[in-house]
Amino acid sequence: MKKTAILITSLILMVLLGYSQAPYTIIHFDSTIRSVRDAIKLNNSEFIIVGNSKYIQGQNSKIFIAKVNTDGDILWKKEHQGLMAWNSSICAKSDGNYYIALEDTANSAILLETNQIGDSIWSFTSTEPELFNKYFGSIKEFPDGKFVLSEAIRSNMYPFPVMESNYYILNSAGAVISKFEAINEEIWDLEIISENEFIAAEFSWKYGINKYNTDGQILNIDSCFEFPETDCIMWELFRMS
Repeated sequence: MKKTAILITSLILMVLLGYSQAPYTIIHFDSTIRSVRDAIKLNNSEFIIVGNSKYIQGQNSKIFIAKVNTDGDILWKKEHQGLMAWNSSICAKSDGNYYIALEDTANSAILLETNQIGDSIWSFTSTEPELFNKYFGSIKEFPDGKFVLSEAIRSNMYPFPVMESNYYILNSAGAVISKFEAINEEIWDLEIISENEFIAAEFSWKYGINKYNTDGQILNIDSCFEFPETDCIMWELFRMS
């Protein structure tokens, strides 16, 4: 009876301890990393992460791509010129390389392709006039090897709201197949749903999940919330929440 009671107590403690554990793993990085903007989990439980390196006075900002394990140990790390902010992202290509969408420090957007160990293969830069700031955001791959890339253009004087957002359809080599405008001003994220269709989380005075095909046709509009155009305070609070 005593052994049974001990066994039952042990099982209860095991269950309670199991439920008390956090459903995530905290990874601490070294002091050379200022911020992590996006990550991809690999099949072996290692991660590819991208973000901003620690700022050094008098030097231009640099982004990094690194491979880390679940203990936060950096297995390799490569730096490249540019800045990851807003909705910048990384996409694992089916050929094993990576696309990184980011900003430059000169009001322009950069799409960078690296090999499997983070070395640069090529980069594409898209520049706006001096008074405007452009960046590339989310990028995702279709099953047939095409990509959809989001773009936003802001005013340097009035960064909110975004003035214009666009989608690029790219081939596997990064060449532009087509370009079309988003319904709303700002694109938060993308998800591929078929060979020629994707959905996008967009923000404007109408915030919604909208569906497009690769020809730029709008397949449906789902407005989740609506704000009066003059209610700027509510709009800003919604962005910060």
